[in-house]
Amino acid sequence: MPQSQPRNKPVTQQDLEALFINAPKPEDFKLSPQEKQALDDLLAWEKRSAKMHWILGQPVGR
Repeated sequence: MPQSQPRNKPVTQQDLEALFINAPKPEDFKLSPQEKQALDDLLAWEKRSAKMHWILGQPVGR
């Protein structure tokens, strides 16, 4: 005897509102001053480290 597949229930307006009610706003993505400074420090470190080679754990300037 074949089993019937479960049917999907229709999407209601309430379902859609529940999805979008917690959607982040553009201001939620703005960086704080501390986050901006940390990002700047990370990028500066990346540039400095790209100019060096590491040999046996010791930096060698290039």
